[in-house]
Amino acid sequence: MIDVFPGLTNLTRGHGSANRGPMHSVEIIARFELPELELHPDNHKLILINVNQSVEDTSRSTLYDQVRFAWRISKPKAEQADFVLAVVRGVIKGAFVAKEWLPVTRENFPSFVFTEANRARVGFKGEEASGEIQDWYVDKIGKRIVEPDMRHIQNPVRYWNI
Repeated sequence: MIDVFPGLTNLTRGHGSANRGPMHSVEIIARFELPELELHPDNHKLILINVNQSVEDTSRSTLYDQVRFAWRISKPKAEQADFVLAVVRGVIKGAFVAKEWLPVTRENFPSFVFTEANRARVGFKGEEASGEIQDWYVDKIGKRIVEPDMRHIQNPVRYWNI
């Protein structure tokens, strides 16, 4: 029923809710005509971060800010990753290289809002991945994740080959 009445939400979305619910026909076509991420990226170590709840504007700069800040993530594991992929509703929208993983503090991330809830979290400073990597993972407007093991279940952070 929540899907019927705009503006109502649960505290957490239900299982599979990113694939169901009301969508405009343009959204349906855009979502399901996107190319699929075809092969297992076995040669890359990846962190896939689901930014569904935090991003409406998927411009590159906004997406970068959303994907890099305040995650409950293992810093040693994160430092092994070749790329960080920003995932919105099962679609890879951005690929980034994390140059440095840092504890979330006012000093490390001065332009972000710091809260006590962020104290045990980390974020990264980095840049967009190269054009070749963007083409592989993002293409022009995004690639759908069809590999079941790469899809997010509940945790917004997913490791691949780490």
